[in-house]
Amino acid sequence: MRLQKVYGEDTVDRSTVSRWAQRTSGKGGHGNIRDLPRSSRPQSARTDANVERVNNMIMTDRRINVTQLSLRMDIAEASVCRILEQLGFSKVCARWVPRRRTQN
Repeated sequence: MRLQKVYGEDTVDRSTVSRWAQRTSGKGGHGNIRDLPRSSRPQSARTDANVERVNNMIMTDRRINVTQLSLRMDIAEASVCRILEQLGFSKVCARWVPRRRTQN
C-alpha cells in the first residue's frame, strides 16, 4: 500500500516481487546475483597502455581510421572511439587532429 501511494500505477505487483525473490534465493535464502567470472576479454580496453598506443599510432599516421586502429589494437571499435574521445581527437579532412577550443 505504501508503495502504491508513492509510485501509483507504476508499482510492481506483489506476485512479481515474489517471483523475483524466488529466482534470487538459494539455499538459506541467499542467492548469488552477481555474474560469474568468465574467460573472455578484459572488462575494459581503455587502459593507460592502450591509450598511449592509440595516441602513438595516430601521431605516426594521421590518416588511420577507427577500423584499422581496432584491428591493430585487437579491441572493439566502440572502445577505440571512447579512447579517441578521451584523447580529444576528431576527424577533419580524413586526418585526426586534437580538438582545441578557440577563444572568442
